[in-house]
Amino acid sequence: MSGLGIQYVPYIVEHYNLEKTINNPEYIIFIFIDNHLYRLYREIMDIDYPYLDILYKENEKILEERKPIYSFLFKSSIIRYINLNLILYMYNKKNQDEIFDFMKAHFLKMKSILNKKFPNSKLVILQYEENENSWIFNNPRWNELRDEGFIIINSYELTNEHLFEEKYRIPNDVHPNEKAWDLLVPKLAERLEL
Repeated sequence: MSGLGIQYVPYIVEHYNLEKTINNPEYIIFIFIDNHLYRLYREIMDIDYPYLDILYKENEKILEERKPIYSFLFKSSIIRYINLNLILYMYNKKNQDEIFDFMKAHFLKMKSILNKKFPNSKLVILQYEENENSWIFNNPRWNELRDEGFIIINSYELTNEHLFEEKYRIPNDVHPNEKAWDLLVPKLAERLEL
């Protein structure tokens, strides 16, 4: 299912009745792309998806839901454009540890909810290369999430292919195409012994 980025996953797993549609999965796999880091700080408004204006804030290392006060303003494309550029500017001012800490808090919140709903499931983070210049996947702090019980799998190490290359993308889009999944899924299944 679409997760829309790590910033919405805690809300989705908490408020959607996944346990009614998924029966005791052996693995829960979250596909993490480097763009998710920026999305952590970005607000998106969409009246068709009520959770899109929900983001989280940290309160003493605990994530709490926060809703923007002036969400009605985001009906204006000018306001959305200004917000997008402001958030990008603020994101670029943050240091890598601060960004990693915020990302990690989202994963831990997701894990605490999923452990209650699916206590026997293993949680996998598939690091999917979307950008050849990303710093995130070489960060040794992923070991902190391994220590919390996550299985971390890197798409390049798994396939020995750079999945950000054009041949693995939908035309004029960054999302993976069928060729990418045809390469990735059998190797992922083999790694997880499915």
